[in-house]
Amino acid sequence: MGFSIMATHGTSQYLHGLGIPNRPAKKIAHGRPHVIDHIKNGEIQLVINTPSGVESAGGSHHIRRAVIQHGIPYATTVAGAAAMTSGIEALIKGDLSVMPLQSYHEKLGRSPSPALMAHELSAGGCAP
Repeated sequence: MGFSIMATHGTSQYLHGLGIPNRPAKKIAHGRPHVIDHIKNGEIQLVINTPSGVESAGGSHHIRRAVIQHGIPYATTVAGAAAMTSGIEALIKGDLSVMPLQSYHEKLGRSPSPALMAHELSAGGCAP
């Protein structure tokens, strides 16, 4: 999709092993310049932070604060990151559309829940 990737040490090594080019970024506890500095300098436009372990989780609070202050999209799970990348890919391809929630249920072959139907009716929407 044309993005350049910046990753902390372990993730950087893993991505290099898969043949995915990236440049390293220091964790907050490992000195400067670290990921927060890169965010403040406008070098990062999207953050995927799935912390594991006490050290990683400790920096997560500071990262969350920085992305909120700088209006940067942020995912904390692999599923969330996958959804973000799917959305970005659809935007790039011009293949993004809006559908009523009921249409998604129809595609999946399910009926919307009674709670959703009641909400739609109370909000002035049209339930199927």
